[in-house]
Amino acid sequence: MKNTPDSLRLDVLRPYLQEYNYAVKKFDLELMILHKNYDIKADKIRKCEIHSVSHVLDRHEYNLAVEQDNGETYGVRILNKQIAAGNNMFFAYDESHRPVSMVLAEKYNNTVYISNVYTTPSQRRKGYGLAVVNAIISDFTYLLIYLHTSNPEAASIYRQLGFQGEKLKLWWAVKGSLPEWSR
Repeated sequence: MKNTPDSLRLDVLRPYLQEYNYAVKKFDLELMILHKNYDIKADKIRKCEIHSVSHVLDRHEYNLAVEQDNGETYGVRILNKQIAAGNNMFFAYDESHRPVSMVLAEKYNNTVYISNVYTTPSQRRKGYGLAVVNAIISDFTYLLIYLHTSNPEAASIYRQLGFQGEKLKLWWAVKGSLPEWSR
């Protein structure tokens, strides 16, 4: 793993972190960047209702975001702050007009970072995740689009959309103990 000027390897910092009571979480992630010349076949994308939401999450969209966090509302508060800052959530809806998949598109100048990709378990493997991420790709055609994932199944979906990846090993240090949701 390469070191950048603003980072240190975990083995160098571990004595300090232990002495000052920091909890450490290691991540194996894949950094994925969209390859713009990729041509996805239209028949791979599920035809479903997609909405871009730029207002505070409410009703069914709120419930899906809470479901993503196993009933916790902390994540919804963060998503609402992201939306208030000018970012958009995209939702895919089933035949009953209920949101079943979601993703956050964080736009920074000419770059879009995709996060909070989630599909309700009963609707997985039906193309909703592919459709909602594709909506972002379609909406931000001329921008650099990237994401991180630790889920090999998700990485496979992103590859179908034209993303290419590189494996990364990262870590995160928190004073005291790790929050429940990160364990």
